[in-house]
Amino acid sequence: MSRLALAVLVLLSFAVSALAEKAASPEQLAGKWTYAQTVANDVYVDGLTLEMGPEGLTGVMTYMDGDKEKKDVFSHFEIQKTGRIDFISKRPDGKVARHRGEPSEDGNTIRGSYNLGFGVSGRFVLNRAGVGGPPVLSGRWTYTILDPSGGPGASGDMLLLGDVAGGFEGYLHYSNIDTSPKKVEGTVTKDGVVNFSIYEKKTMAHSGTLAKDGLLVEGGWGEGSPDDGRFTMKKAAP
Repeated sequence: MSRLALAVLVLLSFAVSALAEKAASPEQLAGKWTYAQTVANDVYVDGLTLEMGPEGLTGVMTYMDGDKEKKDVFSHFEIQKTGRIDFISKRPDGKVARHRGEPSEDGNTIRGSYNLGFGVSGRFVLNRAGVGGPPVLSGRWTYTILDPSGGPGASGDMLLLGDVAGGFEGYLHYSNIDTSPKKVEGTVTKDGVVNFSIYEKKTMAHSGTLAKDGLLVEGGWGEGSPDDGRFTMKKAAP
């Protein structure tokens, strides 16, 4: 299936300091990153290296769109007085996605939104590569509430954007009940303990464990505390 906007996970070749700080100039953003973005009903993650050159900070991201290799060019990085970071990416077809993001206190993550025009927009997260920490849960996950009686339960797609500090956020789109997206926020620890809430009419608390391969979370859920039932989250294939 074709990507609509920039399918990108940005790896940048740069030795990362353990004491990173918010960037005050584009030069401080040079190096390896990962870039994840929501596109329609999916999350794409790709890699890119940002380097300083005669035209400022730029990077080229190579990715597969179906069976074709494509490249997006990142440029025009600007850091506002408020700390906000603006930049653009240009697709092979000439379309430009404009990004606005807010850096984390340690400077290792930039979260924000992009707009490609033509009604196409979404969320993104940039994570500095080489930062030791909890697993990053960016991706599309199949979420299922298990029915104790053996019925189909409730299921849907979770589109999550995670960071290197262990935080993640996104939206759950149920496939067989209420179709309105539900906000999801949570954390994962280095040893794989996952805690998150789904905000529906009531807040549903979840606590589970991430498998060693990073592809499955199993645990309990409930209203206020995770003791009413069981759930699973399975990582969708990229």
